[in-house]
Amino acid sequence: MKIYHLVGRHERGRLGWWSLRLCREYVTCSEARQKCVLSRQASTYSTILSNLHWHVLLLSLIATSSVQAFSQASVPVMKQAMKQELMVKESTKSLSANDFMLRHLCQKSFEYDIYLAGAHVGHFQRVINWKNNNNELSAEVNSTGNIYFLWLESTYKQTSSMFWSPKHNYFITPNFTQKITGLRAREMSVLVSENGLSSTVKLDGEVSQYRSDTSPLYDIDTLGAQIRINLLQDKKTFVLYRQATDQIKEYHFKVVGEEVIQHQRWGTLTVIKVKEVGEYSKMVLWFSPKLDYQLVKAQLDAFISPMVFLSNFTQQCEL
Repeated sequence: MKIYHLVGRHERGRLGWWSLRLCREYVTCSEARQKCVLSRQASTYSTILSNLHWHVLLLSLIATSSVQAFSQASVPVMKQAMKQELMVKESTKSLSANDFMLRHLCQKSFEYDIYLAGAHVGHFQRVINWKNNNNELSAEVNSTGNIYFLWLESTYKQTSSMFWSPKHNYFITPNFTQKITGLRAREMSVLVSENGLSSTVKLDGEVSQYRSDTSPLYDIDTLGAQIRINLLQDKKTFVLYRQATDQIKEYHFKVVGEEVIQHQRWGTLTVIKVKEVGEYSKMVLWFSPKLDYQLVKAQLDAFISPMVFLSNFTQQCEL
């Protein structure tokens, strides 16, 4: 058993190592260079898939010149009508118990389209079942995804649970499981204890332990839920931690302003723009107050400009 405190080993893809060796050994060969490019594309793609939820979580603004290119490549119409960067002060507003519960009811289903280099390459679905037993709020989340890119095909499946801790004023992830096929194939299960501060990770049969001194460890589903509640509480900056396969990842988020976009389905949306300003600074997320403060777009300014875009959102409640 391996034990890590806050930050473990750096996460690398096997294919990424292969491409680096190939480039070093055959740097003078044009054919090998082409193989390097393709293998790097595959490595980048597999990294995207492994972080796909959210979600993922990925992603960053395309330059203005690229927006037109995406539109021409049949990406959903999303013209930026106004962009406003705001100098914001930290503030926190409290939600009443009733308002909080109303925001976390029923079954919520999400469908996202996935784009790489402007081409539609896959889908991602997420279903959250909220439960309220004697004012104890919890949820079960099921996520699936698939990507077809060049000759590559991968699938993603994750099941997770979360509950709200009024004492600590944050969500806690007791457990989650994840399975990826294709590139970076793996099976992973995680148990979290001590109010979210300690985790035991079983990755392809190997067991490791991780610990955070002060902040809870999230999976990708609970990370998204905590970002959303932070926005509802009008927080402008916050730090969250995610339990990855073999390390703890630290995210520094900042609300940088609002943008008005045009969506094919929902028309004009005023969205909240959230940027990661730490190690993963290429990631940008957009949330819509009109659509229950849910994630509508995530983007990464990377080699093949990955983007996820909300295409459908439904809510079902038992009467």
